[in-house]
Amino acid sequence: MLKVPMGGMEQEARRLLESGALGRSPQLVELFEYLVAASARNRSPKEAEIAHDVFGRDAAFEPAQDALVRVHVHRLRTKLERFYAENPAPGGERLAIPKGEYRLVLEQAAAESESPASDPASRASAMPWRNLAIALLVISIALAALLVSQVTGPGPTLIAPSQMWDGYRHDSRTALIIAGDRLHDAGAVATTRAPGRPADMEATDLPVGVATALRHVIPALIAGNPGRQRLRLLPMSQVTPDMMRAANIVYVGQFSEIAMIGEPLFAAARVVPTPDGHGLVDRRTGKEIARAPDERSGDPLKQSDFGYIASFRGPSGNRITIIAGGGNAGLMQAAEVAAADERIAQIIAASGGKGDFEAVLTVTSLHDMNMGSRLVIAAPLDASSIWREGTIN
Repeated sequence: MLKVPMGGMEQEARRLLESGALGRSPQLVELFEYLVAASARNRSPKEAEIAHDVFGRDAAFEPAQDALVRVHVHRLRTKLERFYAENPAPGGERLAIPKGEYRLVLEQAAAESESPASDPASRASAMPWRNLAIALLVISIALAALLVSQVTGPGPTLIAPSQMWDGYRHDSRTALIIAGDRLHDAGAVATTRAPGRPADMEATDLPVGVATALRHVIPALIAGNPGRQRLRLLPMSQVTPDMMRAANIVYVGQFSEIAMIGEPLFAAARVVPTPDGHGLVDRRTGKEIARAPDERSGDPLKQSDFGYIASFRGPSGNRITIIAGGGNAGLMQAAEVAAADERIAQIIAASGGKGDFEAVLTVTSLHDMNMGSRLVIAAPLDASSIWREGTIN
C-alpha cells in the first residue's frame, strides 16, 4: 500500500488500490504505485527506466524490440478508465495516463452539463449518425439471415467460409463480437434475432465505422456455421477473462482499443503498438511502419491509415480474431479483406500457411473512405508462446 500523505493524487490512488480494480497482477499494482510516486515528484520516467525499476529488465532492454512496458501501461490505462466509469469520485477528479506518456495526472472529469452530448441541439444533430449505425447493424444481421437461407436451401452459395473462419465452423460456443469502448451503452440493450434463425445479436449504440465493418464480417462469420452460429455483441469493457478463455472472439474496432486481447498478443507478436497507441512498430527492425490518421489535420485529401488482422488459437482451443484499424478507413479495409476468401488465403500463405498469423495493411484514405491498401507484413503467430508469455487478469 502507498505510504504517502493523503490528499489529491495519493488519495485517489489509495481509493483505487483498495477497490481491487487492478486485479490480481502484482506487476500492474507495482507499475501503478511506481507511476504515482514518480508523478508526485513531477517526474515522467522513460520506458527503459520502468522496464528496469518495475520489471527487472537489465541494461540490454530495447524498447523497440520489447513491448512489455507499453502493454502494461495500456492495461493500466484501460483499468483506470473502467474504474472511473463504474466508480466516479465524489469530487469528479480522476487519475489518467495521457496518451504517449508514462505518468499519472489528476484531472477533473468534464461535468455532464458541459458535455456536448447533454445539449439538446447536440443530441439532435448526433441522432442521424446513431440511427445510421444501428441501421447498418440491422442490415448486417438481415444480410446474414439471407445468406443462411441460401446456404441451407437449394441453389448456389454466395459466400463460402474463408480459411480464417474455419475455427468457427460447427462450434457450439457463442462467437463474441467485441467492439472497442467507443461502443456507447445508452442504458437499454436491444436484442435482434435473425428471422427464424438462432443468430442472436445484442446491440447498443455503434460507431459508424464499426457498424460498416460488421457488414463484411458478419456474413463471412455466419457462413462458417449457418445453422447454429450464435453471435453476441459486447463492448471491450464488458469482456471478462473467463470469456477470453472459453468463447470464440472476434474483435472489430480501433487498434488503440484492443486492450485485454492485446495484452497477451503483443508479448509474442512481431507488430507492437507505439507508445501513444496510434502507430505500429515492426519489432524485427524497430521502425514505425504505419500510423493512424491525424484527426487534428485540416487536410482531408490524402491521409495514411492502417488495417490490422490477426487470428490465433485461444488458451482453451477457442479462436480469437482481430480486425482493427488505426482509423475508420483502415478498419473498413481490414474488414473487407477479412471477408474476402482469396485475400485471406494469400495472407495466410505469405505468413507460412499455419493459420495463426498477423498482417498489416497500409491504407490510403480520403474523408474516412479507404482508397486502396498494400500488404506490408504477413507473419506467423505462435499461439503457445502467446499464452505462455501473456497473462489475462
